[in-house]
Amino acid sequence: MRFSSLLLALPLVGSVLAAPAKRAAASSAAAAVPSVSASASPASALSAIQKLQSTVSSVTSINASTVESDVKSVLTTVEGALSSALSDLGVKGVSANVNLSVRQDTASEASQILAQVVQVTNSLVKGISTDLLGNSELSTLLTQIDSDLGKVLAGVDQILTGVLSLVASLLGDLGLSGILSNVGSLLTPLSGLLSIL
Repeated sequence: MRFSSLLLALPLVGSVLAAPAKRAAASSAAAAVPSVSASASPASALSAIQKLQSTVSSVTSINASTVESDVKSVLTTVEGALSSALSDLGVKGVSANVNLSVRQDTASEASQILAQVVQVTNSLVKGISTDLLGNSELSTLLTQIDSDLGKVLAGVDQILTGVLSLVASLLGDLGLSGILSNVGSLLTPLSGLLSIL
C-alpha cells in the first residue's frame, strides 16, 4: 500500500525535477541576460515597447525586389528603434533578474505588443533577397537587430515576469527566420514547454 502511493507520486516528482532543467536550458540558450535599471517599472516597460511597436510597424515592408539602399534604411530604422527601447528600458550589461510584481493585464498587453514586433521583424528579415544577405553591412545590421531584439525580450521579461512565455505562446509556430537565431533561442524552448504543459 505504501509503495503504491509512492509510485503514483513518481510522475509528479519527475515533472517537478525536469521543469527547472528545461527552464535552465531556456535561460542558458539566451546566453547573457541583460540587467535592467532598478528604476524600471511595468508602466515604463510598456511605454518603451509601445514606442518600439509604433516604429517597427510603420516601416516599409521588404520583399525580394527591394533594393539594397531601401533594405538598409528599413533595417537601420528597426535597429534604431530597438536601441532606443533598450535605452528606455534601462537595459545594460548582464546581471541577476529584477522581478517586480505586476498585474496580469500589463504582462498580457506587453506580450501582445512584443509578439507583433517579433512578427513584423521576422517578416522584414524573411523578405530580404538572398542576394542582399551576403552584404556585410546588412549582415552586421541583421546581427545587431537579432541581438537587440533578444535583449528587449529578456529585459521586458525581467520587469514583467512571464512575458517571454506569453510571447512564445502567442507566436506559436511562426517559423522564425534563421537570421533571428538569438530570438529563436529565447522563445523556442519556452514554446516547447508550453506545448508540454
